[in-house]
Amino acid sequence: MDLEKQLLADLSKGNVQFVSNVILNDLNLLDKLWNIITSSPAPLPMRAAWTMQQIIEEFPELLNKYYSRLVPQIEKCPDDSTRKVLMKMIILTELKEKHINKLYDICYRYFLDAKRSLAVRAYSLEILYKISLKYPELSNEVLLLLDLITEEDAPALQAKQRLLRKSIFKNITRNEKQNHSN
Repeated sequence: MDLEKQLLADLSKGNVQFVSNVILNDLNLLDKLWNIITSSPAPLPMRAAWTMQQIIEEFPELLNKYYSRLVPQIEKCPDDSTRKVLMKMIILTELKEKHINKLYDICYRYFLDAKRSLAVRAYSLEILYKISLKYPELSNEVLLLLDLITEEDAPALQAKQRLLRKSIFKNITRNEKQNHSN
């Protein structure tokens, strides 16, 4: 199958599912899909990333081979539409210890950058939260970032703020209870 041709044929969930199924039947095509994400002209990277996300949702372990290249690719993306899909893949999978510092730095900067798309800023917060679950000492720093969201920000960002704030406080309380019982 000519993946590029098929990805360009139709921008629909049905086409993404079709291409995903083809790739799952021939995992050698996964390398080709990754190469489209990293080196093809728009709109192919976003469509290929969306397809890979579909695959990762079902089989997260398939991202392991690409994870060390995924984190730098987030910064290399020429557009936020592809970037947000790559970030979603990180949200869907287990964080890799080796990349946490870089991810934290990227997401911190992207959240503070008002020129970034709403989705990239929201996913940045979600990844920062996910990192804070692994490193509870970062929870207060993530809470400080959440405090930067105001009533003038998009309602979706405000909703993400409320959700994450509640989850962080719940985790802080749980950690304090565990520390006191030890």
